[in-house]
Amino acid sequence: MTVSETVANGTASLVVFAAALVVTMAGSWVPSFWYDEAATLQLARLPLPEFFGFVMQRDAVHGLYAFIMHGWIQVFGESEFSVRFPSALAVAVGATGVFHLGRRWFGVAPGILAVVVFVVLPRMTKQGIEARSYAMATALLVVAAVLVARARERRGWAPWIAVTAAATASVWMFAYGLFVLPSLALLADDPTLARRTRVLRASAALVVPGLLAVPLVLTMIPQRGQVAWLSGQDVNLYTVLIEPMFGSAFWMVIGLALLVAVAVRAGWRVTLSRPVVSLLVWLLLPGTVLVTLSLAGTPVFTPRYLTVSAPALALLVGSLLGGARRRTLVAASVLICMLTVPHYVASRLPMAKPGGHRPSRRGILHRVARPTGRRHPAGGCRPGGNPATRRHRRLRRPPGHRVRIELRRNRHLLRLPRRSEVH
Repeated sequence: MTVSETVANGTASLVVFAAALVVTMAGSWVPSFWYDEAATLQLARLPLPEFFGFVMQRDAVHGLYAFIMHGWIQVFGESEFSVRFPSALAVAVGATGVFHLGRRWFGVAPGILAVVVFVVLPRMTKQGIEARSYAMATALLVVAAVLVARARERRGWAPWIAVTAAATASVWMFAYGLFVLPSLALLADDPTLARRTRVLRASAALVVPGLLAVPLVLTMIPQRGQVAWLSGQDVNLYTVLIEPMFGSAFWMVIGLALLVAVAVRAGWRVTLSRPVVSLLVWLLLPGTVLVTLSLAGTPVFTPRYLTVSAPALALLVGSLLGGARRRTLVAASVLICMLTVPHYVASRLPMAKPGGHRPSRRGILHRVARPTGRRHPAGGCRPGGNPATRRHRRLRRPPGHRVRIELRRNRHLLRLPRRSEVH
């Protein structure tokens, strides 16, 4: 690759990153914090000794993310904009990686369309302004896929060590990223190589990250009671097939179906190349595992847990335009953006999140609170059971006051909808 090509690629990646960050972050400060974000702040505010003691008993699944946020809020504060900015940054990183993969596997036009889909996908526009670990875990999986694609073209084992590090970090960021690792192993495989080399590559992408995640899994198992509320989660065609990526924007499914129909009519055919097979596994395996476990009596599924599959969907949609003209690319991008506008606007209103109300940030975190001397055995605050109603009643207010939210006074603000999510 020449210097001019390197500069052009770097400039394109920078433009994608900046555009994705601006689109995702716009209006992020408008919706108030909701229950899950209050949990993030609750955990991130704890002094480190109490933090680690708390994570060993509760919320280990979000421990790495909360640890990062512990340092973040010390420097940048706790405003809605500040606390949500790392998630928006993660979406921008993920978008840059999606562009790189789409351009490498399918061409420049498919790469651009994949970025558009990824950035405006309702699931990502929602998680990009959510102070939770899903966006970061997704970005790390995309980074791992990019590293795999590059490592296949290079000699030595240093690139594969980087793959292992990124894959491991993604699982520790959100444990269900573990179900995406088989797709990375498929992507890393090369039938033309010796068996030993193929095994080592699969180990770098799947086996070693899986083994390194064992301590996290063993810590999470005794904590499974904190997600007992998932037993009330509806598992049906809508929550499994539409809500994970599109939320309430069901009309986007119709738009994408039309796009597929136009592509097929124009001569597009599915070629089961290694990247396409890997993307299909990435898209389908996490949902299949979680839904199967839930139907078998172990409730572990809720639509937002499938955020990690969003890059695969975006890249598969982008592959529709392999060899398409620029006019077709522009038309498809405009169509997708127009379809997502209603959901995008709705997700950035004051009432967008459960319990949302413009004054409710202080209502949820600071407004109606009083000191309490009760302490968790690990030194932290002890929340209740259901994370959407009880587990965030007691929060820690700097510089050390214990506070308890009076939910009974604010039932009209904190009443949850029956659906699993809003928008």
